[in-house]
Amino acid sequence: MLLTEYAGNRIGLFLYLAGCLHEAIDDLSQADASGTSDCEDLFDRFVDWARRRAGSPGATTDTPVSSREA
Repeated sequence: MLLTEYAGNRIGLFLYLAGCLHEAIDDLSQADASGTSDCEDLFDRFVDWARRRAGSPGATTDTPVSSREA
């Protein structure tokens, strides 16, 4: 649904996902200070999936997203 909602606005999508990621890290660190070691996994779950689906909404690619696009 997010890919559809942010169609044509990849920067907006990545900004939204980054904000969600930061909120999750904050929540996790408040619940369990040792839980912040899972930040890489959280990045994959919150942000990286959108990079892999950079083509069409149903397609997956392994094409890296440049820092300019993200």
